[in-house]
Amino acid sequence: MFTQLILDGTAPAVPLLEEFFDNLNADFRHMYPQDPIRVRRLLMQSLDEMLRQHNRSLIDFGFEAIELRGVRLQDEDDFWRPRIDIIRNEVQQQTQQLNGQQREFFDECSLRIAISLENNVSLICFLQGKGKEKRILHVLVCLRHIAGTGKSFLLKLLASSQRLLGRHVVIVGSSGLAASAFIRGTTAHYQQGFTKLKTLLS
Repeated sequence: MFTQLILDGTAPAVPLLEEFFDNLNADFRHMYPQDPIRVRRLLMQSLDEMLRQHNRSLIDFGFEAIELRGVRLQDEDDFWRPRIDIIRNEVQQQTQQLNGQQREFFDECSLRIAISLENNVSLICFLQGKGKEKRILHVLVCLRHIAGTGKSFLLKLLASSQRLLGRHVVIVGSSGLAASAFIRGTTAHYQQGFTKLKTLLS
C-alpha cells in the first residue's frame, strides 16, 4: 500500500514512511527485535524492490542515495557471505586455468586494486568486446579483446577474489542484457539511482 500511495502521488514518501514506520516494519521487527538497524535496512530494501517493478526507486521520492547504497551493499553481503566457501573453491580452481596473458592481467589488476584502496582512489575496470587487448596502467583499467577470449571469465574471477578479501564488488553493465551475464549484475544507471529518463535529464 505504501508503494502504491507514493506511486500515485497521494502522499509525500518521506513523511509517510516516518509516520507509519512501525507499522511497515512490524514483520522485520518481529524477526529481529534486538537489531533496529537491520530492521530499517530490510524495510528499505523491501520497499525499493517493490518500486523496481515499476522502474522506480526510493531515490525518486526524496530518500538519500547514500542510505540506499548502504542498503544495497549490505544486501550484497547477505547474498555472498553464505557462499564464501563455494567462492573460495572456485577461485582456487579458476586461477589454475588462467593462461599467461590472463594471469599477468589478473595479477596486475589485483595489485592496482590493492594500491587504489590503500590510497583511497577509485578503480574502474571496463571490458570491451572488440579490438586487441589494451591495459591502461592507471586507476582506470580497460580490457579489450575479441569474443570468447575470457574477458568475462577474468572479471568474474577478479570479483570473486576481491569478495574473499571482504571487499564490496558491484558489477554493472550499460544494459540489463550486459549485466545479466553476471550473478547480481546490475545496470550502471540503476546503481547510481537513475531509474527514469526524467531523473537523468534533471
